[in-house]
Amino acid sequence: MKNLIFIAFILVTLTSCDKNDIENSSLNGVWIETIHKTDTLVFDNQFTGFSLNRGTEIRDGYLLPKYLSGPYMYEIENDSISLRWSASGSFKATKYYFELDLQNEQIKIGNFYVDSMNTGEILTFKKNN
Repeated sequence: MKNLIFIAFILVTLTSCDKNDIENSSLNGVWIETIHKTDTLVFDNQFTGFSLNRGTEIRDGYLLPKYLSGPYMYEIENDSISLRWSASGSFKATKYYFELDLQNEQIKIGNFYVDSMNTGEILTFKKNN
């Protein structure tokens, strides 16, 4: 079963994104959420996704990453981004608003993980230089 999941992950990784090199290099790096400054998006040109780092919490007596942390596969189309959390058993991606502002080094993205916010809210991330 683990081998099947690994093979599926590799196949999705190889085929999921059709982005150009300029977009890849523009996104590459660490982006910090601007309000609470605790959540980060980490883009790496070698990976066709990004990692959401949210810190840790104690659940059932164990210190674990906060819910929805980890790797995401993505595909950008115009003003939207399709996301699939890699830890999910689903291969279905969900679309969210997306805006990359290179001049101000900001990403605006629809809320895809904050429990206390409406999914229609927009999160802003600033590039960490």
